[in-house]
Amino acid sequence: VYQLYPKSELATQARFTKGECLYVLAEKSQYDEYSQLRARQHVSLFIKDHPEHESAAVAKLYEKVINERLADMHYKRAVFYDKKMTKPKAALIAYTDFLNKYSDVDKAVAARARVKELKAVLGEDVEDETK
Repeated sequence: VYQLYPKSELATQARFTKGECLYVLAEKSQYDEYSQLRARQHVSLFIKDHPEHESAAVAKLYEKVINERLADMHYKRAVFYDKKMTKPKAALIAYTDFLNKYSDVDKAVAARARVKELKAVLGEDVEDETK
């Protein structure tokens, strides 16, 4: 609908509904990063293009939940390399990636501390470029 009739009021609702459907699918596949990213992309575009729409508040909530899932997924990946696989270089890369994408979440404090520890273990420069 939104591709064939972009100026229709139904087109706006169709865009929101597509984002909502993708959100539900992502919720059912919480460890599927692709599903999360795809849902976030559609929800974010809806918010950008229709910030005043009545469904924008719901879309913002969806976006927040998806971002929390993605942050948790990336953090757990870093912990997996760090604690389960005991691969300090891979853990450092994963923690750094996490911090580059999600530096404002609660787990970022622990990740920053672990990056410093891993850099010390690996003999790398301890400067923290992920502030």
